[in-house]
Amino acid sequence: MARISRCPVCDSVGAVEACRRDMPLHTVRRFGAGGGGDRYVELRLVACAGCGHLYNEAFDSELGAEMYGDGPLTNVPVHPSMTDRLRQLIVWLDVEAVNRAAPPDIIEIGSGSGHLARILAPLSRSITVFEPNRSLTAAMLPEPAIRLVSEELPPVGLPESADLVICRQVLEHLADPLVLLRAIRSCLREGGRAYLEVPNGGYVFEHAAFMDVHLPHVQYFSRDGFLHLARRAGLAPVKEQWIKGRHDFGILFTAVAPEPCPPSPPPGGDAVDLGQRFTARIAAARDRLSQLGPRIGLYGATAQAQSFVNAMAPSRRFPVVFDDTPGLSGFALFDRHHDIPVEAPSAERLATLDAVVVTAYLHDSAIARNLRAGGFAGPILTIRADFPTDEPDVDWLYTDSAAGPPGRSEVAADA
Repeated sequence: MARISRCPVCDSVGAVEACRRDMPLHTVRRFGAGGGGDRYVELRLVACAGCGHLYNEAFDSELGAEMYGDGPLTNVPVHPSMTDRLRQLIVWLDVEAVNRAAPPDIIEIGSGSGHLARILAPLSRSITVFEPNRSLTAAMLPEPAIRLVSEELPPVGLPESADLVICRQVLEHLADPLVLLRAIRSCLREGGRAYLEVPNGGYVFEHAAFMDVHLPHVQYFSRDGFLHLARRAGLAPVKEQWIKGRHDFGILFTAVAPEPCPPSPPPGGDAVDLGQRFTARIAAARDRLSQLGPRIGLYGATAQAQSFVNAMAPSRRFPVVFDDTPGLSGFALFDRHHDIPVEAPSAERLATLDAVVVTAYLHDSAIARNLRAGGFAGPILTIRADFPTDEPDVDWLYTDSAAGPPGRSEVAADA
């Protein structure tokens, strides 16, 4: 079995373990599949002894096709705010200025549901979309400018040149992200730009966000570490933005000469301490759940939810997980002991519950408001690791947690 033997950011040898868990290969499986519906593999989160970069040292890149090839589509906009953010990104990128002589040729790597490509289509001459999930079909991208390539990542057949490459929430899934970064650099035309967006590993470390550690994510980039890796590939930042209250960040790059050995990024924090704070946060969540009634529903069939469910096992069983994504009907979250069916929220089902825990925590305020508008009067809690924003309907799951100070950090303040 292939393992990651060197730091993907600085190429150092040697790492310190933060935690080790067995995790399911898939986020969801068909409801009723039982124990034969999936298998568990080892996740070993380590911090590079040189630069502190967090990554899953045990990841086997050969699992990629099985993990992403035929599951439900991800990142499907289910709330107007999600589509609004895509439109705001297009404005931030100033797409029409990328090539003022003509509409730009764009490559999108890892499109998820394809919604961004469809919004970009009227502004572009061509959009080549690379997406490994075969659930996305050409019929779902009817615009003439869009060409879909169903291929594993990193893609082999990138076009020779493009004015803009967009790669959102992809690089963290790869065992060797430098390979894709170099491929992106090689296809940029003179004056071209690359927009790269990843989750912020600093959020995981600062807030002991154990639920954000799951099998799909191999890399947990800090901003400094990511910029270091980009310099190795020959990409220099033009501008950058924090996203979702510093949970993610996005950087617009231009092509420069690669730096094989740029200065090392600042060292990260204590991996052993992080593992201990993970343990404390999980214990706090289990304790809080034990104080609620026996019928606790979840909201959000996400990878974070799957990580949370397996961290709570076997002490807690959940009767249902709500999700607004139509393609998840008939699926279930699961641990080694039970399936949790995914259902669309309904007043009838909510009436059977003592409390709801929001596992799609990046949208916890909007979800809580919808639950209250739908008549749910019970407690609503969020699994987010940083203290929630000023939302009266959302309670924090980790009260009195020893995992870190619950005060509002710059992460929460930016939400």
